[in-house]
Amino acid sequence: IRARQLTHMLTLPHIGLKTPLVQQLVTQLAPLEQGYGDQMDQFCLQIRDISQYQLNKLRARAKLFRALETSAHKQSTSQLLKTYIQDSELIDSLRSMSLNEQRTEEQILAIKGFQSFLKQLNLDVHSCCLHIDDLIARHRDRKASKQSHSAITLSSCHRAKGLEWPLVLIPGLTRQYWPFIREDDLATASGDALEAERRLLYVAITRAQRQLHLFTCKSNDNSWLSDRNQQVSPFYKEMNLAHCLPLAEHIQGSDEKSFIEHINKHGLTPTSKRYLLAVKPKLKPVIEQASHCRIKKKTVQQARKPKAQLQALFSEDDPWQKNRRIKHAIFGEGRVTEVHDAHFMIHFDQKQFGSKRFARHDEIRHLFELL
Repeated sequence: IRARQLTHMLTLPHIGLKTPLVQQLVTQLAPLEQGYGDQMDQFCLQIRDISQYQLNKLRARAKLFRALETSAHKQSTSQLLKTYIQDSELIDSLRSMSLNEQRTEEQILAIKGFQSFLKQLNLDVHSCCLHIDDLIARHRDRKASKQSHSAITLSSCHRAKGLEWPLVLIPGLTRQYWPFIREDDLATASGDALEAERRLLYVAITRAQRQLHLFTCKSNDNSWLSDRNQQVSPFYKEMNLAHCLPLAEHIQGSDEKSFIEHINKHGLTPTSKRYLLAVKPKLKPVIEQASHCRIKKKTVQQARKPKAQLQALFSEDDPWQKNRRIKHAIFGEGRVTEVHDAHFMIHFDQKQFGSKRFARHDEIRHLFELL
């Protein structure tokens, strides 16, 4: 167990050594119960054919291990973990190795959540480890006794495919997560990406057997300068719940006369009309003659023209104008060198960033400041 944990600690963040050297170091450290930093310093004197950069990384990690051992009885567990995260540059390492921005942010949120958990415990290292071991043991016992039906299941939408629960809660129905659209060099502005996100949300909401709870935000500010996490997801608007929920109640609980009165009074959208023709074929004449219930124009455009949502209209406020000077939130100042239908290129002043491509859609406006 100790060897496995040491391997994790030496490879995330990675100390820069090849796998055989890492395993050789772990072999020397695993039998020890203390003195890890000193042993790593001895290892530095033994190995050959590594760069000065690798040697510096190894010595820095040895210094960190030594500091943690020295402070173990003086600081709380949360303080020790904070020191480790900062001195090992764990967060920066996760971001630099990221191939999936959303997954990386989830990892960082999990780390911060664990820090908060330890801070609330306010226990020393030994007591904290015993407590966590107890939680793990209780979880295993619960799984072994097959009592998982009484527990809360946390799952991604992808992993939930084919499963069902009596009650399902879907958080984060904001523009930050639904739809999730990449903003790096792998970003695309295709309608297929948006449609895939829409299908994924459909999978999530249809996992509910009896109750479905959707969580979004209160704000309706669609300014590109505002926080995307404070903007309601366009998918939530597409659901048109103001029309769907009353209609569903009449389908399930009303008599035929009340049902007909409802659709004559409020009308039907094309989607609800197709649905009712399938489930209530006997009422076909009434359903076909029902008036048209219009959704807000913006929602219709989002539902029928996914590509249009990803390709913003050209205006003076757009960051994607050729030769325009702009400032990126991460890469600094630069100049737009190319503009295409789906993306645009920026050459940044700082040489290490060079030129980068960005998808041309509203989701990335908040990253730019016009100069």
